[in-house]
Amino acid sequence: MDLIQRVCQVAIEFLVGYSFQLLGAVLAIIAGFSVGRRILSLLLKVQEKSNVDVTVRQFTASTVRLLVLVMFVIVALNRLGVAITPLVAAIGGLAVGLSLALQGPSPITVLAWPSFFRACLSSATPSPRKAVRGKSKRPSWLRPICGQRMGRSSSSQQAHRW
Repeated sequence: MDLIQRVCQVAIEFLVGYSFQLLGAVLAIIAGFSVGRRILSLLLKVQEKSNVDVTVRQFTASTVRLLVLVMFVIVALNRLGVAITPLVAAIGGLAVGLSLALQGPSPITVLAWPSFFRACLSSATPSPRKAVRGKSKRPSWLRPICGQRMGRSSSSQQAHRW
């Protein structure tokens, strides 16, 4: 009997202390679902008038609805007293990473780095089949990066046969 009274007292204290935070969080979630549903239908109508493909329409509308729900869940967590600053920072970091991943390789990465590594590696280990004679065929912009003697073999390396 004493245990039941203590449990009831703790439950009443919890509800009195946190009732407005819980009510605000529940209302934020309900508002998020309502706003998300309205944005979903509005976006579907606009894209249907623009003759957008059905698959693309559904994907973009669902993605926007999910983002709206995530925003309202963050608001609800804030109403409950949860620190949302690290959560928002993590979401921002994920967004930057995702945008860079979807961007694809940049032209400088595709064009510059493979030749840079080939030129640096060819200076470190001479090719077993052909010796480098005279000027190297590396671009001029690689000379300051890998050094002036990159791509040229010393006479002892040229004499050595693999």
